[in-house]
Amino acid sequence: MPTLSVMETMLGNAELGRLLAVTRQRVSQIVSSPDFPPPRLTLAMGSIWALDDVIAWADARGRTLHLDTITTDVKANGHSSPQSKSES
Repeated sequence: MPTLSVMETMLGNAELGRLLAVTRQRVSQIVSSPDFPPPRLTLAMGSIWALDDVIAWADARGRTLHLDTITTDVKANGHSSPQSKSES
């Protein structure tokens, strides 16, 4: 089982939707894509992803992330401004 750092920012489907500015249905499609990073954990409530994994995925694909729409923990981890790439 993977080890999680206590300081990692973790995201569920709701946070991914806000981060990507997409609907719940679109989140489902995106996370099912073979190029999306695998979840760090799958719990009874659903899967969770590490923000750093999602940022790397978005950078590689030129996706815009709306980091200001998730928690203030994001700012504490050094990701204080949205990426300026256009959304795919």
